[in-house]
Amino acid sequence: MSSPEPRAAPVRSSAGRIRKFTGPPDLSTPQPIVTFKVGAGDKQESFAVHKNIVMSQSSFFAAAFQSNFLEGTTQIMDLDDVEPSIFGMVVHWLYFNKIDGGGHLLATTDKLVMRAKVWVLGRRFLMPQLQNYISSGLVSVCVVKIKKGDSEKAGLVEFCHYIYENHCIELQKLAVDCLIDDENRDGFTAIWKDLPTMMHFDLAIAMKSICLTNFAGERALPYHTEEYLVKEEME
Repeated sequence: MSSPEPRAAPVRSSAGRIRKFTGPPDLSTPQPIVTFKVGAGDKQESFAVHKNIVMSQSSFFAAAFQSNFLEGTTQIMDLDDVEPSIFGMVVHWLYFNKIDGGGHLLATTDKLVMRAKVWVLGRRFLMPQLQNYISSGLVSVCVVKIKKGDSEKAGLVEFCHYIYENHCIELQKLAVDCLIDDENRDGFTAIWKDLPTMMHFDLAIAMKSICLTNFAGERALPYHTEEYLVKEEME
């Protein structure tokens, strides 16, 4: 009987930092489990996840669960400042590279802020592919909400405040581009007074750039997709 394929081993840099796995995790044999205790008090929930899955997608988790600190010795991580429903979406993405499994985050115009919260967790846990997955679907969702104007005003305004309060630079660029698109002018007019103050500055700069581009006889592109993505290469 042939021996099983070896699992991909974590790669260490010269500085000793643990890098992302170089290959997919092997789940054909029993694997160790790590536990995440998410939320606080009565709202805390536990998530049991295959260790190799976690470490293959996040260098943050790889470092934590292979360290000499509490997470490394107990194989348990406490995340009392994270919402269980949001972390559940991250877990679903860990296994399926998509977020549409529990009805939490479907391809609709709802839950913009939930999408942004998942993006923020992706940044915190060094999961750029998750961040880019979220970003790649946000333009169409934002445009739909903007076009609906007053009927979708509250959710869109809440989303804009959240991404500015949490310094989500790439999502800020995305939201600004959606709002200044000529095709979305009516929806923009309906909400602009309620947008974050710093967003007003970004909108003004973006509109000035478009005017200068058009004045020079060139066509200003409404969206700059590459600016909404984060670098995926691991150090």
